[in-house]
Amino acid sequence: MFNLFKRNKLTNLAKGIATGTTSHVIHTAKQHNAEIIKVGIVNAGVLNIRQNADAQAQVLGKLSRGALLNIVEQTDEWYKFKYNSGFAYVVTKFVDDLTGVVNAGTLNVRSAPDKTSEVLGKLTRNVQVPILQQLQGWYKIRYNGSPAFVVSEFIQLAFNQVIVDDSDNEKPVEKTFLKDDAYLNSISVIPAKLATVPDEPRESRIVAETYNNFGGLLDKLSAKLNIESAAAIAVLAVESGGKGYGDSGKVLIRFENHLFYRYWGKNNPKTFNKHFRFAEHEMWKNHEFRKDDSSDWVSFHGNQDLEWEAFNFARTLNDDAALLSASYGAPQVLGFNYKMLGYQNPEDMLNNFQRDIRYHVFGLFDFFTEQMCVKLRKKDFAGFAEYYNGQGQAQKYGGFISKHYSAFKKLKV
Repeated sequence: MFNLFKRNKLTNLAKGIATGTTSHVIHTAKQHNAEIIKVGIVNAGVLNIRQNADAQAQVLGKLSRGALLNIVEQTDEWYKFKYNSGFAYVVTKFVDDLTGVVNAGTLNVRSAPDKTSEVLGKLTRNVQVPILQQLQGWYKIRYNGSPAFVVSEFIQLAFNQVIVDDSDNEKPVEKTFLKDDAYLNSISVIPAKLATVPDEPRESRIVAETYNNFGGLLDKLSAKLNIESAAAIAVLAVESGGKGYGDSGKVLIRFENHLFYRYWGKNNPKTFNKHFRFAEHEMWKNHEFRKDDSSDWVSFHGNQDLEWEAFNFARTLNDDAALLSASYGAPQVLGFNYKMLGYQNPEDMLNNFQRDIRYHVFGLFDFFTEQMCVKLRKKDFAGFAEYYNGQGQAQKYGGFISKHYSAFKKLKV
């Protein structure tokens, strides 16, 4: 089963940020019951959390790229954010404002997080909005200079990928990637002892096959992150049925029409609409493709030959955009997350996935953030899926992962 709406992957909810002793205060908040002024997203590989707004202050912890911060105060150089039961600080240049893009034809902007509240106006597709706060099923945004609310289901988070200047005093720690570890590359992917594969139930068969395909390397990496192998196996089983390649030997892919629209189609609507289409309000659904006007529209998800046909055709229109718009391999990581896995571009990631199945496993674990690992350790699979699969898919995929986790725990390995 392929992930329909990912991370995009790719987002972690951090609990903090800091204060500031620098000159010009742009926003302030009361120490007690501090109001969140906006949500920020970390753009550095690793970013220090400090006790005070001072480069020499005590380091309380570290944040990974993609971590989200509830910011309560901003100065020229520092953000103060909610951290655990108090506040902490990070340097502003390593945090971007979190924004979202409207993915519905029109979206009501309301005065309160309630579908019966006053409609203040409407936003149209592809309009970008600043996100001030995440609520249950809603985003608090800034609209015409004032706070307002929109249903989160119709906002696609837009993560700004920024290259950090390593010459700065607060430069991030260089991240090492699993694919570059010589020892891990020497470990057998297949476990020493294979699990017995039952015919039924389906979940038991899939997790057994997943373990037999990846268990040797997966056990080592799970121990490294202090998570159960069963949890990682359940994720792979749900994402791709525990397989990295289709019957033809090509990497399993899922090409996302709505992402190709975002990266290329919206600027070339006539050509895009001739060949691709998707549901207006739930953009990850009803994906269809055709090569020319005389061909019938084809629903291609679930058929790897058709999936590759749509993908390869999109590459003829715009190679870079098409590569960003597909998810790959056993972990089904979307192309636009290539930097999180240590690759120079999505094609480099695809080529490595095609070359060796172990890169699929490395990709899964490099994509796991600390926030995701915390959720897996607690067996909070819906919480994990909120980061891995997207907020709108959290309960659905969390339920799938939980079912496969339970199935593996019952196996004799």
